[in-house]
Amino acid sequence: MKHMSGDLIKLALEGKFDIIMHGCNCFNTMGAGIALQIAREFPSAEKADKKTLKGDASKLGGYTFTRVVRNGRKLTVVNLYTQYHTGANFRLTAIAGALLKIKPKLKGLRVGIPRIGAGIGGGNWKSTEQSLDLLLPEIDLTVVDYEWMDFDTYEAQKQFYASIEK
Repeated sequence: MKHMSGDLIKLALEGKFDIIMHGCNCFNTMGAGIALQIAREFPSAEKADKKTLKGDASKLGGYTFTRVVRNGRKLTVVNLYTQYHTGANFRLTAIAGALLKIKPKLKGLRVGIPRIGAGIGGGNWKSTEQSLDLLLPEIDLTVVDYEWMDFDTYEAQKQFYASIEK
């Protein structure tokens, strides 16, 4: 797993990744954080999410996706169902389940992710990162930290994400 600073969406649009993945809730709400940014930039990702049943707990550990073409570049955007409600209820077991399901489709591709669940989701990034290492050792995976994001508390992250909702 690699790490870099930058803007995941911008880097994806520049062709740095074949796939980007992010965490979603089971209530078809992509209204904050990077999910909101993805919904705005890639409306078909939000449409894929909204095709699923709102509030369906069986989505936990699953995923939806969309394929987009921008400036001649193909990109797949994956919504991983990593939490049931909005807010701080990220579930490590859910991301593990989703990753195990999608893993065969990631081989040979460049995958970019934010720190899934570590912002608004309230998850423990260290545990998530260890799971990624264990579950996807052979995948070309890059964690992209927003270029000026240097938060040391959940509250600081929460304030940042609330500021970009507007």
